[in-house]
Amino acid sequence: MRKLSKPRACLLALAALACVPCAAAAQARDRLIDWDWKGPSRPLPIIKESGEEGAGVETHFVAVELVEVSAAGRSVEVGSPFAAGDEWVDDLKLKFRNVSGKPIASAVVFLSYPEARHEGGVMTFSLAYGTTAAARLLPAVAPGEEFEVTRRPDEHERQRRRLAKLGGVTSVGRVGLGFVIVNFDDGGEWRAQLQALTY
Repeated sequence: MRKLSKPRACLLALAALACVPCAAAAQARDRLIDWDWKGPSRPLPIIKESGEEGAGVETHFVAVELVEVSAAGRSVEVGSPFAAGDEWVDDLKLKFRNVSGKPIASAVVFLSYPEARHEGGVMTFSLAYGTTAAARLLPAVAPGEEFEVTRRPDEHERQRRRLAKLGGVTSVGRVGLGFVIVNFDDGGEWRAQLQALTY
C-alpha cells in the first residue's frame, strides 16, 4: 500500500472535517408551523362553566392570549417557513398570557401532523401545562402571568416511534396548530381554536 505524503494527508483530513458541517446542514430543511388544516375559517372561543346551564355556548370571552410560538430554540412566525433539524418538534413551545381574570390550573394544546395519516385521519399530539401526575406541583397561573405549554422529554422518543410506525413519517416538516383547552382553579373549562386568539 502506498504511503501518503504528509501534506497530502493533511489536505485529506481537512477535506473530511469540512464535510462534517455539510452533513449537519443537510438535516436542516424548511419546516412550517401553520394553523390546523381542519380548523374553521372563522373560529370562535367557547366557554364551558362547570355545573351551569348553557355550557358550550359560543362566547367572545377570552381566557388566554397566544404570545409566542417557538421551535428549535427560537421564536418563529406562524405560516412562515424556517430552517431546523429533524428534532425541531421536541423543542416546540407555545407561550400564553392569562387574560381571564382568574387562576388557570392547567392547559392542553392539540396539534396535528398533516403529513402523517393513520386509518384515514391525521395524527395528532399535545403540549401541556400542569396536567400530568408529574406536573401537578406546577403552580396555578395567576391573571396577567405568562406560561408555556411543552411536551415532556420522555414523550419525544415514544412519539417519534409512533409517527414512523403508524404514519410513515421519520422527519416532520409541518405542524398544524389546532385548539386549546384551559381549566380554571374553580373547575370551569374554556376552549378555543388557536387561530381565534390574539397573536
